Amino acid sequence: MSKTIFVNNKAKIFSLGIKAPNYVIKGDKVAVESYLTRGDNILNAIYTTNNNVVKDGLNINKSNKPSGVTMIIEANNKKYTSKSSSTGVAEIKIPTLSSATSPSLKITVLYDKKGEPKKKATVKVSYKSLKKSYLTNIKSNLKKLKVSDYKGYSKVLNYEKQIKQYLKDVKKSKLSKTNKNNFNKLANKVLSSINTKKINSLTALTKTINNKRTFASSSEKKSYSSQLKDLKKTISNSKDLTKKSKKNKITEINKLINKVNKLQIQSRTPFSTTTYEGSTKVVTKWSDLIKAKNDYTEITAKVVTKKKINVTAITQYFVIVDNNISTENESSDYSHNSISTKEILVDDKVTWILLTNDQLKNKYKWYYQNGTISKYYKGTKQVLKYDKSGKLISNKTYYNQQCTEKSSKIFQSDYSSYVNPSEFCEADNPEIINLANNIKKNSSDKSDIGVANAILKWVQLNIQYELYGDTLYGALGTLHAKKGNCADQAHLTVALMRAINLPARYVAKNAIFDNERKGHGWANFYSNSTISDIFMWHDLDDWLCGDPVNNRTTLTWNINFGSGLTATYVGNKKLGYHFNEYEWCTVTPYNNSGITYYFTGYSLPSSKLENIGGQWYRLYQWVEINNESVPYWGNYW
Repeated sequence: MSKTIFVNNKAKIFSLGIKAPNYVIKGDKVAVESYLTRGDNILNAIYTTNNNVVKDGLNINKSNKPSGVTMIIEANNKKYTSKSSSTGVAEIKIPTLSSATSPSLKITVLYDKKGEPKKKATVKVSYKSLKKSYLTNIKSNLKKLKVSDYKGYSKVLNYEKQIKQYLKDVKKSKLSKTNKNNFNKLANKVLSSINTKKINSLTALTKTINNKRTFASSSEKKSYSSQLKDLKKTISNSKDLTKKSKKNKITEINKLINKVNKLQIQSRTPFSTTTYEGSTKVVTKWSDLIKAKNDYTEITAKVVTKKKINVTAITQYFVIVDNNISTENESSDYSHNSISTKEILVDDKVTWILLTNDQLKNKYKWYYQNGTISKYYKGTKQVLKYDKSGKLISNKTYYNQQCTEKSSKIFQSDYSSYVNPSEFCEADNPEIINLANNIKKNSSDKSDIGVANAILKWVQLNIQYELYGDTLYGALGTLHAKKGNCADQAHLTVALMRAINLPARYVAKNAIFDNERKGHGWANFYSNSTISDIFMWHDLDDWLCGDPVNNRTTLTWNINFGSGLTATYVGNKKLGYHFNEYEWCTVTPYNNSGITYYFTGYSLPSSKLENIGGQWYRLYQWVEINNESVPYWGNYW
């Protein structure tokens, strides 16, 4: 290769895997043949049809299969050489490394990336390998083999399969007729030994199967069944058994086949438990376990009850400059504080409620749930007792014993805060509950996501957008006013969903649009259902983004509101000053010095707008709980 020059090509490596027949022994030769149909081939020999390779300073004659060219191949970390014949084929014989069974042989050769070499690997069958090694090894292994179960019988069947293949190989070989006859006789003797081994295994197989109470797997049961059928056929075809002996053995096999068919497959893998009786160690082993009755699952929901307490509330008032809340960039200055008493709800007690019926399961659908799964089996129980020194002092076995296995599982994460009322979100108000139920009743799609969509559409169609910052009305006030900004429309959307047990939360975000920082708030609905035409995936989790003030430009809906009236919503309706063209659900939130202006939560702690004597104020509130000041609403960034 040192004198070979590549003009336009780069050589690369490929591997050729060879699997020889099982009867190949150490010393036999693996013959590798290679020639090229077109292009450049480098097995340290060069074939070419386009004169783009030079060897020893000379151009190679155009030929698909040049003769007399030396090829070198590497295998088993050694190099082997051969010259191509008059047909252009070089045969390289590589010794095998193992005895009895040859492993796959990896051969590495070089060829040009444009070439298309044709590769062929064969094994030269020798008299030595056919006669001495292979048959002798099988006969020896048969004598040592104990057949008492399906695994041992499988080995016998494998030997039988090998001998039958061996006979086919002998038939195809170029050995003399005399040698072929000799091999056939030897092989048939081995087959006779195999049949004898099968027939003699009946006693041990009978004992094994009669002692079985279950099968470990369906494959084990299938193996016994098929092997018994094979044994029955072997006995029927045997020339060494008397007619009476055949009849008796076949009767015995039929009984075994019947038992195999009746035995069940284990419902659970064997297991053991360890307990102590004083200083005595007790190990209980369970096996042959089958189902005794259906599993039973007991689920409980964690419910945190609320209580009302009176707290001190501190409210800060900021007077709005120019007394105008309907501008995008309104500002406010601190005015004064007020201190009052406020009644709020706080967590009280934790109660675990057993979900015994569908009504309770639906009511607490989104609460934290855990439970116990009981599995009932019957099987074999073995009890072993050991003294404190580890000596076995008792070993007893009981059959058809009842076994109950219990396990714990979390069935539902806690989303309860997303289905309960919160500040500005009066989900427990009768008026809001009635409206939510009415929307659900008239929704053609009664699935959770279908009803959530119907609620969102209702808000989009019935609540007009009004420009101001933070919260002015809350959910109930927005319903009465029939108008509201993004926060108040989010309050109403979230309240309507929570009123009928649909989990909803708030999202607020600042982002840069048109080189200007803007802010917005909307609703999220929790669902793992199919995405709808209005809600869209948000943050790659199961929270779906629903914007009640978003401008839809392409969709038209006909909606029946249950009062005999049908409303038609047409896109391109002007809903707000900065909600007509921006995609808030997926935009990257504004980040300033590591602070990201993005909020999600079960409540929206925005500040509150209030008009006092004709003057507009922005209010922030704290409450005193356990001698600590806790922000109640406002300052959520």
